[in-house]
Amino acid sequence: SAWHELHGARGAGLDEPTALSIEAYLAAVDGDSDRAREVLQGAESEALRHPEALWFLVETAGYLGDAAGVARYLRAAEERKADWVTVHALLRLRPGIRRVRESPEFEAWIGERGRRIVWPREAPPLTPEDRAQFTDYREASGQPQGDEIP
Repeated sequence: SAWHELHGARGAGLDEPTALSIEAYLAAVDGDSDRAREVLQGAESEALRHPEALWFLVETAGYLGDAAGVARYLRAAEERKADWVTVHALLRLRPGIRRVRESPEFEAWIGERGRRIVWPREAPPLTPEDRAQFTDYREASGQPQGDEIP
């Protein structure tokens, strides 16, 4: 299970801010919002300095319905130049963010960024709600075509 994997990662030296962020995320996904909030509050100050931890803070806040938290953590990730925060189209589809993506806080942060996407034909189709996030939506194969990937 994911909890077992987290225990192993801690034993292998995963930094504690990231471990606590993952713990909060797992609790939120499991529906234990009280535990998720408790761990999140304890981890936040240190985790804000770790781009990897911020990924889990964003998703945790989303699962908790905390749109202001999602936006705050996304801004922190931008400040720390986390690579993942620049993939705006995919952020719109993240399960945690999906819960708050129509909130004023998230909309203020993302604006028009990530409104274009080319979805791989080989992937499961997007739901109509997910497709509605994009003003320019296309599908194309992600499989190599000779020496090229389209």
